[in-house]
Formats: sequence, C-alpha cells, structure tokens
Amino acid sequence: MLFTFEFLHLQKNCGHYYLLNKNSMSTKKLWIGFTAVMVISFAVLLFFGREIYRKAPPIPERVVTTSGKVLFTAQDIKD
Repeated sequence: MLFTFEFLHLQKNCGHYYLLNKNSMSTKKLWIGFTAVMVISFAVLLFFGREIYRKAPPIPERVVTTSGKVLFTAQDIKD
C-alpha cells in the first residue's frame, strides 16, 4: 500500500512505514515557503511599527515654568 503526502512518499510494509524518497521536497516548494515566511514577517513588522507610531506620546508645543519662562519647545524635542 502506497501513501502519498505533499512532500513524503511512504510505503507500508508489515505495519511499518518506509521513506521511499528522501529528497522529495523540491526547491520550488522551499522558495514558496521562504517567500511566505518573509511576507508574513514583514507584514507583522509593518503592523506593529504602525501601532507604535500611532500610540506615540504627544509632543507639547512648549514647556514653561510657573513664572512663564520657556524651558524647551516641540522643535527642541524633535531635534
């Protein structure tokens, strides 16, 4: 009895399975898997990067003391 899986070919003999082809995973399938992992990884990175940007704390226009002296401005923070 021969069982065929996506990348393994096994033959059942006396209740045991034997691998018929060790190199059955093709290069094309490996490239497809690699590409899928890369696309998913970058999608996750972009999603969380956007979330970090969106949830960044607000930057005040300026920070002043109680006497009215300007300590620093928004431009000072951005630089």
